[in-house]
Amino acid sequence: MGSLTQPKIDALIKAKRPLAGVSDGAGLTLTISAAGGVRWVLRFRLGGKPREVTLTDNPNLQNARKLARAKRVEIDEGIVPQARAKELIKPSSGMTFSELADDYVT
Repeated sequence: MGSLTQPKIDALIKAKRPLAGVSDGAGLTLTISAAGGVRWVLRFRLGGKPREVTLTDNPNLQNARKLARAKRVEIDEGIVPQARAKELIKPSSGMTFSELADDYVT
């Protein structure tokens, strides 16, 4: 890790050109939108699938690296950052929506 420096980041932001995925290494990437928005994203694989999680919109490199280290620890422990709702919602009973609604009303 460490191919980016704060002065280089500041220059990229000042240039006001959109950039997609400028890498700092180990999955940490900087994205700059056409509107000038800055976003740090951590890209990783989990279960063989490529994933990514937005870390912060703060352009500070040291902060982004700190957040990336913390997320990597979570990932190594099997915690899926920002899981999609579809992944979080698992049927706990075999009930249909109508059955659940009836049960709620009762």
